[in-house]
Amino acid sequence: MTTIIRNLDMEIKNPTLPPLYEPFASVPGLIAGWRFGEGFTDLSGNGHTLKEVGTPSVGEYFVAGDKDNGFITDVPDGMQRTLIAVYRQAADVNTFGYPVGNIVQNASANGEGIAITDVSVTSLRRRSAYIGGKSYNEKLYGTAAGPAEATATRNNFAFSAVTIDGAGNTAGFFIPSANADIIPATLASGVNLAERSITESGAESFYRIIAWRNSNLPPVPPSSPNTGLAVAEVLIYDRPLSLTDLNTQYGRSKRYFESNYKVKI
Repeated sequence: MTTIIRNLDMEIKNPTLPPLYEPFASVPGLIAGWRFGEGFTDLSGNGHTLKEVGTPSVGEYFVAGDKDNGFITDVPDGMQRTLIAVYRQAADVNTFGYPVGNIVQNASANGEGIAITDVSVTSLRRRSAYIGGKSYNEKLYGTAAGPAEATATRNNFAFSAVTIDGAGNTAGFFIPSANADIIPATLASGVNLAERSITESGAESFYRIIAWRNSNLPPVPPSSPNTGLAVAEVLIYDRPLSLTDLNTQYGRSKRYFESNYKVKI
């Protein structure tokens, strides 16, 4: 028989004892959030919803799909945003995809919308942030490329975030498993991020999870049908998060996945 003694007035600090359960918490500005191990309810409390595109698959704590299979949110693009995704590339093949965003491109250097991108080829894997301009066939307004990573990392869940500040004309990319600082986006000469397009066919442009805004643009074939990307968490903010805020949210996500699923991000 085991006896458990509780002392409500004492805090026991032991780094070897992980929390049994950590409720969801966010830094200010959260518009919408999903942890797929907890279902499809918006964790922000704002009641945002997801709609299936094609037939994405659902795992224990993630959703998986490709350019034709994923989700579309009801969260529109805006001038001040942070997009966070915890995800992995789910197949040992060359892969190109967007875990979260609303970008559409006719070529790698062109595009409209914003997104976290992930490219994996035989020689390396690279995560980046793309900030589009006024049209899918015009030069990107900004890019922030992460460092080259080993292709083996594509099978590990990782935390990635893109920030955009239309008022301050800046953007950045945060990938703490590969770089401790926010990587500033390089902007095209003379552009103003406040002038980029945030609409789609004259209406609001909503963020997608895994599925592409146009599955034919760019003209890249699916990496592996319905398993190209696996996304475990998506968080969308109405402001560009600071490095301090990003590290705080990363710590919360890191503890959640390690405690609940033994997954390091």
